[in-house]
Amino acid sequence: MENKSAVAQLMREIDERYQSARQALSGPAIVSRHDFIAARAEGIARCHEQLEQLVGQKQAMELLIAMETEKNKSKKKRKGKKESDGR
Repeated sequence: MENKSAVAQLMREIDERYQSARQALSGPAIVSRHDFIAARAEGIARCHEQLEQLVGQKQAMELLIAMETEKNKSKKKRKGKKESDGR
């Protein structure tokens, strides 16, 4: 049970760091974007290493791919809804 909780926490943290880095690419440059994004990438790498230690390299990659796939599906659904609403 504890392992699942740790995996879920790492997946949330990786997702939050990805989102933060993506926003830095499109948001206003208050801080050096390169430094900001590099720091997020280093954090993601640390989380990924911890995830690999918990579930193994293959499953860690499968979890990350599944997370990205699900987020892309959600984005497409929201985009399609906005277009059908005339936005």
